[in-house]
Amino acid sequence: MDVNTLFVGIDTSITLTSNLEKRKKQHIKRVDLIELSPSLSFATYKKENTIIRTYFFKDAVVLFVEATPFLQDMEEIFGISSPDLDVSSTDLSHEALIPRWRNITKKR
Repeated sequence: MDVNTLFVGIDTSITLTSNLEKRKKQHIKRVDLIELSPSLSFATYKKENTIIRTYFFKDAVVLFVEATPFLQDMEEIFGISSPDLDVSSTDLSHEALIPRWRNITKKR
């Protein structure tokens, strides 16, 4: 059975300062941070037993957040989603997504 994963774009330009205190308040812990390219990073966060995957496009200051029950918490920490930002749905595994995100940043 294919599982679709929805990523929601969040405008982080209003929250460029440290968000550590906000994450602590929401009980969200960053598990991993990987620099995929100079303009793209991948981070995983965890709340309760849920892993939340994110991709941060540094040049655009946009964070794509995997839609989970904690999407609203992530918006409170990082910024607000906007209808002007992309929403992307995929049935690819996370491992298959990483090269595609890398290719997008190379084309910019």
